[in-house]
Amino acid sequence: MKALIKACDGRDFRERRDEALVRFMAETGTRAGETAALTLDAVDLAAGRATIERGKGGRGRVVPVGPRTIRALDRYLRLRDKHRLAGSPAFWLGDRGKGFSYPGLYRGIEASRGTGRS
Repeated sequence: MKALIKACDGRDFRERRDEALVRFMAETGTRAGETAALTLDAVDLAAGRATIERGKGGRGRVVPVGPRTIRALDRYLRLRDKHRLAGSPAFWLGDRGKGFSYPGLYRGIEASRGTGRS
């Protein structure tokens, strides 16, 4: 896990997003599809929690989020505010001016795991 987080080290949009994604998934145990489907309204950094609206079996749940992950999410959100799709309700945004999806999440994690960064 440390190596995966280290592979996301940096200050640009993609690196901050990817670190926040990895930390969020590792800490909360959310599935990739649940994580990719997060909305801005579902994440409450001040309260340290996120609401997974439709989890396995169609049920939602609230997951706690700790300080390191909150810091990573906050750093990502500051850059997200400048993204051309910042008005989107989706929490995660693509790094090339596009939306973010499950396949994008999968490719990003695979690239980070494999060669360091792609």
